[in-house]
Amino acid sequence: MRDGFVRVASVTPDIRVCDVTYNKENIKKAIEKEWEYKSKIIVFPELCLTGYTCNDLFFQDILISEAKKALKEIVEFTSGHKSVVFIGLPLDFKGKLYNVAAAISDGVLLGFINKLNLPNYGEFYEERYFNRGFEEPVWVDFFDNVVPMGANILFECTNFQGLTIAGEICEDLWVANPPSVSHALAGANVIINASASNDIVGKKAYRDLLI
Repeated sequence: MRDGFVRVASVTPDIRVCDVTYNKENIKKAIEKEWEYKSKIIVFPELCLTGYTCNDLFFQDILISEAKKALKEIVEFTSGHKSVVFIGLPLDFKGKLYNVAAAISDGVLLGFINKLNLPNYGEFYEERYFNRGFEEPVWVDFFDNVVPMGANILFECTNFQGLTIAGEICEDLWVANPPSVSHALAGANVIINASASNDIVGKKAYRDLLI
């Protein structure tokens, strides 16, 4: 941080539904670009490694496996860079699927933020594919690297004094008592929200009204 400020990038890369390789390469290009801009926190959308609208293809093991392999490659790609990168993907744990955002920095997977509140109304039916995440962290083995997964995780940046990052995923912000409230009370001063949504008629106008 400098004078209490930190450069944060919210990135929306060009992606294709279920084309993990294409999405991975575009994410890597976007990360490189943000390094040129000296962004310290780089946030990608919810489920951006696979696309949000995979629907029943989320039940395909190969899609989940390829997303994990792609994340591993991106983790290694960030080696030598101190920025913190958040990337959304589906993650399997003990036979169940979770909607998570991976936190990465300098070639290290720091952990997974998982989604607590799954929308299941209107055009949304996430409960068909995903399970509610854990509030308190559990430990996940990711290619022999054991990391925390949960909602109540704070990332304290040793190379940026005073910077503590937390996160939530999309719908978590819309509930009466969002995780971000607890994060702020726990000391987080930057809270990211990785979001994605179906594209339907009138949604852009609705987003504009929200802003």
